[in-house]
Amino acid sequence: MYISDIDVKDKILQVCSGLKNFIPLDQMINRRVVVVTNMKTKKLRGEKSMGMILAAEKETVKLINPPNCEIGERLYFDYTEVEPTKLKIEIWKMIQPKLRTREGKVYFEDIPLQSKDGQFATVDLDNAEVK
Repeated sequence: MYISDIDVKDKILQVCSGLKNFIPLDQMINRRVVVVTNMKTKKLRGEKSMGMILAAEKETVKLINPPNCEIGERLYFDYTEVEPTKLKIEIWKMIQPKLRTREGKVYFEDIPLQSKDGQFATVDLDNAEVK
């Protein structure tokens, strides 16, 4: 398990991830990642995790590349200026199976993950599950 300190603009979040067996440490250090930050803080192996790093998986695992935007900028599946609420695990379990990659982009059903000015989150795995 990696325990990462991730800069999300106005604060540093400790995030635990199960990526250690899939992504070498040198590819994690100082890398921009997409993090789900509106989840309830939980303990993993005794360590506090305040978010989830998104990665795509299909025979191999690759990190999702954020669009060229500011650190900490929110990404959207459907751009609306609503403050996100805390995401309950039951809701995440309904959303996550519908997250897939297609043509190098991340989708929730048919809606791409993007910044408010239309830049897309990308990954070079097609038809992969996003977790």
